[in-house]
Amino acid sequence: MRADVRVVVGIVALLLSACGAMSSPAQPTATPTAHATARPLATATATAQPTPTIQGAARFAGATCRFTVPAGASVSCGDLTVPLDHARPTGPTTTLHVAIYASTAARPADDPIVYLEGGPGGHALARVALMYDAWFRPLLADRQLIVVDQRGAGASRPALDCPELSELGYAWLDEALDAAGRDERWNAAWRSCAGRLRAAGIDVGAYHSAASAADLEALRQALGIAQWNVFGVSYGTRLALTLLRDYPAGIRSVVLDSVVPLEASEADAPAHMAAAFAALFADCAADAACAAAYPALDERFAALVARLDDQPVLREVADPTTGERHRVVLNGTAVIALTGLALASADVVPALPLAISAAERGVDYSLFTALAINAAAQYRQFSHGLLYAVRCHEEIPFDTPQALATAGAAWPELRGVFDVAAYRDACAVLDIPAATARENQPVDSDRPALILAGALDPITPPADAGRVAARLSAAQSLEFPAASHGVAFDDLCARDAMLAFVRDPATPVALPCLDERTPPTFIIVRF
Repeated sequence: MRADVRVVVGIVALLLSACGAMSSPAQPTATPTAHATARPLATATATAQPTPTIQGAARFAGATCRFTVPAGASVSCGDLTVPLDHARPTGPTTTLHVAIYASTAARPADDPIVYLEGGPGGHALARVALMYDAWFRPLLADRQLIVVDQRGAGASRPALDCPELSELGYAWLDEALDAAGRDERWNAAWRSCAGRLRAAGIDVGAYHSAASAADLEALRQALGIAQWNVFGVSYGTRLALTLLRDYPAGIRSVVLDSVVPLEASEADAPAHMAAAFAALFADCAADAACAAAYPALDERFAALVARLDDQPVLREVADPTTGERHRVVLNGTAVIALTGLALASADVVPALPLAISAAERGVDYSLFTALAINAAAQYRQFSHGLLYAVRCHEEIPFDTPQALATAGAAWPELRGVFDVAAYRDACAVLDIPAATARENQPVDSDRPALILAGALDPITPPADAGRVAARLSAAQSLEFPAASHGVAFDDLCARDAMLAFVRDPATPVALPCLDERTPPTFIIVRF
């Protein structure tokens, strides 16, 4: 192997270990969020309920921060205790852990930004602390940043954590499992977790987007904030849209980054992922330098998958979070899954043709092993019980069993890696009521909104953003050709556009960098 290949792939591996940018997978080999097409409403059988009025039952009290506060940050923490069911203010409660990051401005604006993490189930407080310098500190230039671990997630109590799944990410690193084998292991671990949550007396059916939106409104009122600016990423945009629908008066502006419409369909996940793979191969073929360095990239990827299915490769890699070394087996299924994971990070996409070519030649596998350990580490920053609670309440009931079962059939090259059929059985384990049809309907609003989309996004593609923008009369929509999932974190211009918008939501964003958006530049190394 030439030294320049090793250096470039090593740099990308270090970048991965530092950023943790990919979404935690909802199932063993996939990173689905939600994907928009119209779905039938008839499968929702519950009676429609009005939006709960927040009745002052919430209590906010200062608390010691239950996460590692980033160096240089001024943070105060607290616990918000809210009714488990806001329609029953004297009933059982749940507690959300909240962090308030002080602005770096001498005279900050009185309308803070509240950040809504993706997933559902992502640990917002840990993620913001980990990525504070790179991603979140710039948001403090004019105003405070409020970060909440949503009900059921992270440092909130109870947390719907599944150590059975979190540790499985490490346990199968050295196992050459195909998609069916991973599904079997994953589903068995999920059944164990779901049974434990039920045995603990947790009402899993109380954990969903409408309840979380009510929590946020209760927090706004408890903190005495007249209006705030809502910043949601991935699933956080679905939660933001729910908040926009149910409690618009408290919202000054909303930023929707990598949009998940309420009317989204999980059955579209394989199609969106297949389209992202096709776009990668087409973009390389259309780029003269990439095409010359890595000709017929789609064929080489297929050859790599086939060879590793026959002869898996074993490598050893250090966990960036602990330093512990792990054995990693790469077979064809793993490489498909890990490439799909990488497509969600614009920082990694430029290295994918190089990584595929180097692996296909048997020269270097370090990007894929770095992706594997990165994914395993992120399982520990995820409350999988909340993920299933939300999806099984408000997403899966609106997809027919046939649609879920056949979703991946048109893309045999993906080997069922991004299959969504298992959701039906996973949801049956919880046995929670379906949401009302309202949770599957588009949101209309006249509140100022900025919508950010990444052209490379395999999870929430730009078409999703377009559907949402069409229903928001005061929306500005921006697409970034070199960005993927989590645009404001991928692209400095997108972040600057967001900050400009929040400063003045009524004025169209006009920045010089918006005229300089270009597709990704692939890393070229000659073998």
